[in-house]
Amino acid sequence: MKEKNGQALTLNSLMDCNLYDVSLVHEQGKNESVLVDKLNRNILTEQGQKDWSDVMQARITRITGSRLGLDVCVDGCSAQRLSAFTHAINGECSLQNYDRWVRDENRIYTFDDNRIKLAEYPIKTVNLVATYEEILNVPYEDRVACYSENRGRHFIIANVKSDKLQETYNKALDVIEMDDAHYQDQRNPYTDRRYVIERMRDCLLADELKPGDKVLFVCSVPYGGADDFSLRGGVIMSISTDDKTCSIRGEFFDMDSVKAHYVLGRYCNEINEKHYGKRNVEVLFGENRALAQMYLMEAREAWEEQNNKVHSQDSDQGQVLSI
Repeated sequence: MKEKNGQALTLNSLMDCNLYDVSLVHEQGKNESVLVDKLNRNILTEQGQKDWSDVMQARITRITGSRLGLDVCVDGCSAQRLSAFTHAINGECSLQNYDRWVRDENRIYTFDDNRIKLAEYPIKTVNLVATYEEILNVPYEDRVACYSENRGRHFIIANVKSDKLQETYNKALDVIEMDDAHYQDQRNPYTDRRYVIERMRDCLLADELKPGDKVLFVCSVPYGGADDFSLRGGVIMSISTDDKTCSIRGEFFDMDSVKAHYVLGRYCNEINEKHYGKRNVEVLFGENRALAQMYLMEAREAWEEQNNKVHSQDSDQGQVLSI
């Protein structure tokens, strides 16, 4: 396919449009077809554009409609790289790489490192403030943190007054139900922003969720076999505000002690756009596909560990009986 100027149409050019429900298919049919909810010029960070430049310059050979959306056939890059790109856009990569490559609509980006303060604040302080502002969708003009693509993490904006930063930090501490000494303790894991996000969402969701809410959640038990871990719909039965867990009624059985942050959204018929690949879902306190994939892996590992313990106990009991 060609553009109006006669040049070959590339994926980079195609992304000038806002595309929804797109499957990128390699011309030689060597990659798996992965559906991407949204694809446009703003989806990649500056670093993402550089790291995926070979995929961005790949040629579009044809575009066809399908039952799920658009099938875009691509040539000029390896099938492996094309698959890796679609998985990355869907959050199926490490949180570090997702932050590095994929642009978050709720994040302020700095393109000039003169806007950031490099060493004046502890990383835990910056992580908490940035997480608070993103999860609660604080208006851009009121934020004190920004994200540096060059450095791959958040920083405090250079001209922010210390009293405003302290005010935001104190509000964030209130949300996660901790004091400064407890939060800054070296023994806790909050230098990794993943755990700050989990703690904040746990606390917020424990207050937000109500029995009877129909939610989208990370299912902690496989439905159709040992490998069937996925995002599922269920109904909240009860919530524990003390240990930040909930009980959820699934399609086939009930699940107890589900971590509150495993709840990703609440079903709402008034919302038409897709989130996490599902329609009619109201996102609860931030959409992060990379973390959702991590939670699925975590749930699988926890289930396998528990299953192995049960088998081991059954085996030990059988040996005792045989004696």
